[in-house]
Amino acid sequence: MVNQEQVHLVMAAYKSPEFALKGRISKKTDVWCFGILILELVTGKFPENYLNPNYDAQTSLVTWVADMVMEKKMDQVFDKGMKLGTRDKRIGTMNLLKIGLSCCEEYLRVRPQLKQVMQEIEQLDDQNHFPSSVCEMDLEMS
Repeated sequence: MVNQEQVHLVMAAYKSPEFALKGRISKKTDVWCFGILILELVTGKFPENYLNPNYDAQTSLVTWVADMVMEKKMDQVFDKGMKLGTRDKRIGTMNLLKIGLSCCEEYLRVRPQLKQVMQEIEQLDDQNHFPSSVCEMDLEMS
């Protein structure tokens, strides 16, 4: 639980660039937040760097994940608690990570619609590409 007096600090970690800079809100602002949530779940890292008064986009969770993907350092990205036993599950988790990154595109025109994001995630689910820890979480929420 988050203390009501501190909720604005925690929620700052999920602010999209357009909201943080100009106070603009749109459906794609929600897509950004969803992308941050995906990255947080897959990496096990809270995007606390947004809470730093000296915030630098180069040290953001989004930038860090994108850099690790480009450098093919996936072993450093995934949460150590995830069970990524099979090749298909690793591929599925990598694709989920890419979906999260696409949700966190800086430019609104490039950022996908939430409907498109959900369709991509459903395709991963249909192909049974999720790691067991994600599937177990889904069952617990039902």
